[in-house]
Amino acid sequence: MAQAPPPPIVVGSADNLAIVIEGARMLFANTFGWDPNVLHLKYVYMTEQDARRTVETQRFAGSYGISLTSPALCTGPAGRNWFIAVPSDSAVKVGGYVVLVAWGKSAGS
Repeated sequence: MAQAPPPPIVVGSADNLAIVIEGARMLFANTFGWDPNVLHLKYVYMTEQDARRTVETQRFAGSYGISLTSPALCTGPAGRNWFIAVPSDSAVKVGGYVVLVAWGKSAGS
């Protein structure tokens, strides 16, 4: 049986968002045997609807922007204020499989 995806991260402050994303990064590293010292993240910014569809289907959906800037520090490009955090070396393409570390709403959005 497949494991259900985690709920979205929705917190009120940039500091709290950064802490929760770091916790998710460490949990992912420990769960899947990654060295946390080399696991870096990139962020795929999209609308809430596209983010929910991406997480539900485990495939990238809709339009998005990709950045190394944490959602704790920005709202995402062109009004895309939800994020999917993935390992920085993961491929990102429409219809491509999602290696999900964390997802949720950007700070300040």
